[in-house]
Amino acid sequence: MKPILFCVVSIALTGTPSLADTDVFRANETAEQKDERMAWWRDAKFGMFVHWGIYAASEGQWNGTAYPHMRPGFEWLMCKGRVDKDEYVKTLAPRMTLNNFDPEEWASLAAEAGMKYFVITAKHHDGFGMVNFPHTDLDIADRTPYAADPMLPLAKALRAKGLKFGFYFSQSQDWSRPGGRPDWFAGLEGDWNSYVDRHAVPQLRHLLGGTYGDIDMLWFDSGSVTKTQDGAQKIWQELAAQPDILVNDRLKFGGRGDFNCPEQWVPPTVQTDKAWETCMTMNGGWGYNPTDTNWKSTDELIRNLCLVVSRGGNFLLNVGPRADGTWEPQVAERLRGIGAWMKVNGEAIYETQANPVGHVRWGTTTWKPTEDGCRLYCHVFDFPADGVLRLPLNGTIRSAHWLGDAKSAPTWTRDKDSLLITLNREKVIHPATSVLVLDLADARPQPLPVVIHASPNGTISTLAVEATGEGGVYVHYRSPQLDGWHGNRQSDRAARWSVRTTESNQTYRVIARYGFNTDQDTSGMRFAVRIAGQDVEVPVTVTGVEPDAHNAEVNQLVLADHPAEATVDLPAGLQQLELRAIGAPEKFAKPKGRANKTLCYSGFAMLEELRLEPVTPGEAQ
Repeated sequence: MKPILFCVVSIALTGTPSLADTDVFRANETAEQKDERMAWWRDAKFGMFVHWGIYAASEGQWNGTAYPHMRPGFEWLMCKGRVDKDEYVKTLAPRMTLNNFDPEEWASLAAEAGMKYFVITAKHHDGFGMVNFPHTDLDIADRTPYAADPMLPLAKALRAKGLKFGFYFSQSQDWSRPGGRPDWFAGLEGDWNSYVDRHAVPQLRHLLGGTYGDIDMLWFDSGSVTKTQDGAQKIWQELAAQPDILVNDRLKFGGRGDFNCPEQWVPPTVQTDKAWETCMTMNGGWGYNPTDTNWKSTDELIRNLCLVVSRGGNFLLNVGPRADGTWEPQVAERLRGIGAWMKVNGEAIYETQANPVGHVRWGTTTWKPTEDGCRLYCHVFDFPADGVLRLPLNGTIRSAHWLGDAKSAPTWTRDKDSLLITLNREKVIHPATSVLVLDLADARPQPLPVVIHASPNGTISTLAVEATGEGGVYVHYRSPQLDGWHGNRQSDRAARWSVRTTESNQTYRVIARYGFNTDQDTSGMRFAVRIAGQDVEVPVTVTGVEPDAHNAEVNQLVLADHPAEATVDLPAGLQQLELRAIGAPEKFAKPKGRANKTLCYSGFAMLEELRLEPVTPGEAQ
């Protein structure tokens, strides 16, 4: 048993001064200093996340019951299964053998996949340390057959492959210690500040104290259950031991943190106002769970990587190792598949900047400056049926070529609205995405306004992510739908699109696709659509909710088509399409906390698409 008294007494007597009495770590950091500190991360784009703990030894079940859909993941076994903390450790720790743990193989696979940094759980919410924490025996070195610290050889192997190394650390939740449980997990009641003094701070001090060398990143979690700013400040001040460390924003200490971290989702539009990193699993959850077979394909993961980077973020892809230290074959297969694509197309990911030209239907774009201009990378997910990419880009193209194919030569021309690139190839280079490179004379790409053209069947589809919002209307941070209709100054709130019609005097049916759930009276709610001086209205009704496609424990809005009450007749040419809300409330407050993950209430209908469908002569209207 390791001694614990000295640590407790020392912290109790010499705790961190209050916020008013201290120079808070990084309080005086300039924007230039922060940019310099974060430069490697901004260029890296792609990292590995590892959730590894004794929950892996349970192999997705407890007492004969399998949990294939436990969310966020099987690392929540103790909480979701209401497992006694002592029984949890007594049952699982002896099975945590690491018999086949090979840190060099882990590092090699991460490097082969094209990853540039690596973040692993030092301690998750269950409180069990995957490092050899001093002053406690609730860790891998003291309770498992491995009887050592696996992070020492792992950090060494990763650095040998050129990867940056960081820790995930659950600072706010610890289900095995008094005061460390959130209010909704009964048992082990205690003072959270005392938990911070006795456990969180000394554990963090060990992680950052030099045992593992320079720690490039620290990944906090569960900031929503950070109970006091005094306790959060004590945790934050420990970061001073690693002056250049990057840290996410989940401590929730006065808004501090270098980047935020969308979990299991990709923002639907470019986000460059703050650094961010999407973390995502390969299957459904984070910790190893062989009963969870909801695997994302290699192609889907590659596309997610491209979307994240093109929207301004980094991509942190998770692996959940087994208790013996090996990875499932599906993991290695996907990492090697991603690596094969990155070997050819990595220049379109590393050191690039976000999509500069707005939403494109066929994929997305990234770019980087060059010595004599700039280079635009077109990530073509779906080859257009006519073999022509429509790109809202101005400026001079010097040359065009494909990554991975030196033989095909794309050509280009222009129409009134866009650059038109003829691909001059019938087959994709890679089923996930083929990358077309445009070398431009301009210092940065020069975008044109997005003009939406009809599909081959004559339908004009305008998407929320293509809209220009006014007066507070915006694309929701998580879903590709328009939000912000409620509030004051309703007359200022609008969404607009530019569309080009080619047929004269064509009649169109107007259809709004939206989702809505609320307890408000919707009888006076409408969408008002204006185009070419004509006005039509679309009724707004409740569509309800359904289980989220990824996490059945929460809901998502049901999306449905709703036709307008009249049609519109449009001339040929460029048209301005305008959308407004009628009857949106000036004040609206969502239910607090977890309740709205089930209800999905919003102030007004969340519009995803507005369509103009041609009405054929003689068709019933």
